[in-house]
Amino acid sequence: MDGVVQMDGAHVSGRIRKPRVKKTSTKTQARDKYPYAAFPKHANKRVVMTVRELFTATRQGASRTAVAIAHAEDEATIGVLSKKFIKPGAIVMTDELPGYIRLRAKYDHRTVNHSKEFSTDDGTNSNQAESYFARVRRFIIGQTHRVTPKYMLQYMTEMAWREDKRRRRTSIQVSHLLGLMFT
Repeated sequence: MDGVVQMDGAHVSGRIRKPRVKKTSTKTQARDKYPYAAFPKHANKRVVMTVRELFTATRQGASRTAVAIAHAEDEATIGVLSKKFIKPGAIVMTDELPGYIRLRAKYDHRTVNHSKEFSTDDGTNSNQAESYFARVRRFIIGQTHRVTPKYMLQYMTEMAWREDKRRRRTSIQVSHLLGLMFT
């Protein structure tokens, strides 16, 4: 990917399943949600990393999306993904996670501090990566209800394809899928 690229990661899966039977206490129910922070070392917890290339025209969104599944959003994972998907010299926009610091050696690396702002005055943001994760979360809540590591990459790749083709007519999407299936 070249030009302006946004990169980010999000935690997916890893929640304890809710029990089938209600608890005897009246304050909470078995169907209450457990927060992610309650189980930081769950075996199914993964980080979905996304790399999104933006259209050159403004306000067009992302043109291409690549995803990967990792155990952590760390410097090693970020280095492998950037080497695999991003051409040297590209403008890479991320948040201020310390793992992204090494990107400055090969790329024009720009950061945004999400605790203060969503976008800097010069336009640096990771909104397209966050948009992908928002759609993934809605997909999990509304359709799959649960994603385990076994098929996580397939689900995330499907969502990346949907994100990239969402502005195209259905007939073009179908012909593209048929072309992919038969080549």
